[in-house]
Amino acid sequence: MKALIPKVFLLVLATTTNFVSSELPPGAYEQLKAKADDVLLLEMTDVTSLGVEVNGCTEEFRVQATINQVERTLLGYTPGKVIDFASNVIKYGNPECAGFAGPRSPPLLQAGCTSSVYLNQPMGADDTDSMVLSLAAYGESFENLDCSQLKTAGNSSKGGGSKGNTASSSKAKKSGGSSKQSQRIRGSAKVNN
Repeated sequence: MKALIPKVFLLVLATTTNFVSSELPPGAYEQLKAKADDVLLLEMTDVTSLGVEVNGCTEEFRVQATINQVERTLLGYTPGKVIDFASNVIKYGNPECAGFAGPRSPPLLQAGCTSSVYLNQPMGADDTDSMVLSLAAYGESFENLDCSQLKTAGNSSKGGGSKGNTASSSKAKKSGGSSKQSQRIRGSAKVNN
């Protein structure tokens, strides 16, 4: 019996440490950034929630942004062009998501924020006018994120209201038999991870 206790302890220790902080290996984010198709300085103009995944841990977003500056582009983007990209936020505060393991979560974006963003073209896409780009390095795809120009006074929370976000419109969509909430996020300067 005494020999069994250390084995059980090690098993419990190994399982809990895997859940506490499991991310990409050192240097992986930098490698993903180096391979990014495009590095663009963007101003987010619209952030729309596409709903929360079934597990309740990830909320998906479609972000529309105007290109202010091009650092690198394989797709031929120029300043002034409007693009769309997909983002998501891991809901670490949800008790069901405790121990979430995976790449770092992107920040919660809002209209008016600016950032240099590392993006990739979706696989098999060839129409640059209608494509939705993907983040090249997960939560590390954003550099110099600035939401300081957003007004912080007078913002109030509506709907689920989390940490100063203001939902300006809300409508339900039907997709595959499940209802998803669609919200445009605008307002406060808070950026949540």
